[in-house]
Amino acid sequence: MGQARPDLAGVAALAGQARAAHPQDSDAGTSTAFVAGYAAGLAEGTGQADFARAHRASLRALERLIAQGRAEQQEDPA
Repeated sequence: MGQARPDLAGVAALAGQARAAHPQDSDAGTSTAFVAGYAAGLAEGTGQADFARAHRASLRALERLIAQGRAEQQEDPA
């Protein structure tokens, strides 16, 4: 991975949150971790940000999406 130092604990925590938010989806945690890495790699590869900044931003964005999904589930638990 070269100089990249992903926040593995942060990714694991986020994957756990995704699994908890979507217990019916067995791939929620894995998919969340993949998207976090993909988004960070894409941002770094296209010169938008260095890996550390891109990785932090991808984790923050996914945290917001998971929180939004939880809020929507609480409003309409159907």
